[in-house]
Amino acid sequence: MVRLANIKTFVSKMIKFAMDVIGADIDVCFSTPKDFKKIIILLDEITETINHKKGWSKYKVSTTLARQKDVYKKILLGENKIFVAKYKEEIVGLINMQIVYNLRHGWRRAHLEEVVVHSKYRGLGIGTKLINAVKNHCLSNKIKVIKLMCGNQLTDALAFYKKTALFLKIRGYDLSLNNIWAGTIYRGVRPKAERWIFLAVLSSQLK
Repeated sequence: MVRLANIKTFVSKMIKFAMDVIGADIDVCFSTPKDFKKIIILLDEITETINHKKGWSKYKVSTTLARQKDVYKKILLGENKIFVAKYKEEIVGLINMQIVYNLRHGWRRAHLEEVVVHSKYRGLGIGTKLINAVKNHCLSNKIKVIKLMCGNQLTDALAFYKKTALFLKIRGYDLSLNNIWAGTIYRGVRPKAERWIFLAVLSSQLK
């Protein structure tokens, strides 16, 4: 038992050391046109994670590189931002933040459309740095609320979001017009009881 405790202590110290060393060299900034190819490669990890969690092997995003490049250019032109975490010129994490206007409240909110950290660098505080960068940007630009949507099978992601001051809201509708769920409206439940979880940062933190 003592030996096991010593091993756990050693491992935890090594993890903290890695977090301190790598974390100090992580630079979070807005993406640029030259980052496109690296970003697309990193986004493939989202698909791989979904396949692994669901036990799928054939699921893939149905698009083209040209279409992705066109969307990427449009993101860079407007208020939307892609935050990237860089370690030694490698993009190891990103958040795609989209701005949505709410007419009733008369404010803007941020929707986090894609959030991913490279599998080799998870657990080192990179996700937290990205979330903090988004929060600071929203505070500086008077954006009241940050929201995101996450499948409940992504347990690691849900645990992370819980630690970053997001609270759970299970509500919402989704109408898919371009896949096997076309014409299906649901409230928190997809076919085959695949539940999705909607989360949002407390708006009081952003006032």
